[in-house]
Amino acid sequence: MSVPMTRSAVVYSGGVTHDFVTTSGALTAILAADGWSVTVTESASELVARLPGASLAVFNTLRWTMRRPERYAAQAAAHGFCTPLELKDALSTHLAAGRGLLAMHTATLCFDDWDEWPRMLGACWDWDRSYHPPVGSMTVEVSRSSHELVADLDDFSTDDEAYAALAVATDVVPLASTVVGGRRQPLAWIREIGGGRVAHDALGHHGRSYEAATHRELVRRLARWATRAQHTGTPSP
Repeated sequence: MSVPMTRSAVVYSGGVTHDFVTTSGALTAILAADGWSVTVTESASELVARLPGASLAVFNTLRWTMRRPERYAAQAAAHGFCTPLELKDALSTHLAAGRGLLAMHTATLCFDDWDEWPRMLGACWDWDRSYHPPVGSMTVEVSRSSHELVADLDDFSTDDEAYAALAVATDVVPLASTVVGGRRQPLAWIREIGGGRVAHDALGHHGRSYEAATHRELVRRLARWATRAQHTGTPSP
């Protein structure tokens, strides 16, 4: 049965060291199948222009000043990103209006010149301690008792990049995690802030991440939760 197009999302995509064309395409497919009208853009100005008409802002991007770490300094002139004031204002307004934000994978590394960004997400990458093992097979454990959103989802395996030792706020509601270096690392969580809702999914390094049906279902549910849309259905095959 087809799903009516009643919700709109804008995906902010692009950046270095990742195949954002493929991963943003996978996100678009997941959302479109669930009835979302989706626009993908790599332009900050287009994102700002589209946010007032979007119920969901999806950040699948890697944009930061590149001042740290030193190995990226040579690329800063070409690829370094300073967060525009217009983007800061637009996203703050978006959340204050009660709309949703879905932050994917590299989002915790973004906008290092904007202190409010990690406060929105509930986490940030700490260049002094955060790291990830090589991309590979990993087991994701679902925190079924933490929230009804994931109460009926099973643990799953995927091929991905597991972020570890992020600086995570204490008020996030954990939904999924994995073990890296003998320590449990949060991968997905939700939180409410500024009148809006923020959902974070640290998975999604490349297209293979979305081959896991339960991961696709988790993304679908995070998007619905962030916009206060009623969760319906069961995990897709």
